Amino acid sequence: MIQIGYTQASVDTFRISLKKIKEDTSKVNQMVIYARSILYIDPPAALSYCNEAMDLAEKINYDYGIANTYRLAGAYNNDIAGDYNKAGEFFNKALAIYKSSHNVRFTEGKGATLHSIGAMHQRTGDYLKAIEFYMDGAKVLDSIHNKTILPKTYNNLSTLYSFIKLTDKAEFYGRLAVEKAKEIQDMHIVSVASVTLSDALMHQGKYEEAFKFIKQADSLSLLRNDIYIQTLASYNYSTYFHFYKKDFNQSVIYARKAYEQSLKLQNPFEITRTSINLSEHLLHAGNIAESWKFAVSGLENSQELQSTDLIQRSHYLMGTILMKRGIIN
Repeated sequence: MIQIGYTQASVDTFRISLKKIKEDTSKVNQMVIYARSILYIDPPAALSYCNEAMDLAEKINYDYGIANTYRLAGAYNNDIAGDYNKAGEFFNKALAIYKSSHNVRFTEGKGATLHSIGAMHQRTGDYLKAIEFYMDGAKVLDSIHNKTILPKTYNNLSTLYSFIKLTDKAEFYGRLAVEKAKEIQDMHIVSVASVTLSDALMHQGKYEEAFKFIKQADSLSLLRNDIYIQTLASYNYSTYFHFYKKDFNQSVIYARKAYEQSLKLQNPFEITRTSINLSEHLLHAGNIAESWKFAVSGLENSQELQSTDLIQRSHYLMGTILMKRGIIN
């Protein structure tokens, strides 16, 4: 289900259509599909449908539906709430159910959950473990010729390879993610992968091509009212204007925009990441006092998230600011 133009009218329409469904298993399935489609557009509503579907699935002992709601609850806690312990609990519960059957739907769920666990480890900075789970998930999904989840795995592999500076692999998987997402018309993943690919391209100095993919992601995010993608696009615009155009004022504008969008999203990981990014751009623009404020905030949040990568970035940034102030040398 591709959710374009999410409105109250579309919510009401879904509610009406849901009442017409007689089979409880079908109701569970439709609520999960709908909740997943609006997870990054209206997280509270998505969680509400997820919980409603979970209660119904457990009531009727519908194992496949239970596993799907657990996986969705894990995604909410991983991507939105930033509660990685709770995310891990839901993912592991889902995985146990998916492993109980060799039915193709359960196998697909197993591959998708392995991917999700990889994403969780990526968020906490354990990149090697993340790659391990992504690869395991990709093998499972490839074995059943799955086309819907593989683009997400390719996208996250691209992100990870960017983190560990293997930019050629990052570009390869980024292009593959965009291509495969377009084939199945998953506009959310096209958007995400476009941002990821732009990041890999900028790491290699391919700024003009990167700009096209940032713009593509930004345009799609506005069509879908997707604040998550708007946050990512603004973040990468700040990088583009900083390192390519050397326009530090413009880079601060986009970095601040990304931070403000992350606050609307209420995603602790993105709030932390964008605050550190804003601090970096403020520092280069000469606003040391405000840069320090966001660096301190970024460190406190990254310690709470237990994200090794973000903690290291915060420490390095704060050390740089102190040297600028002449406090340490």
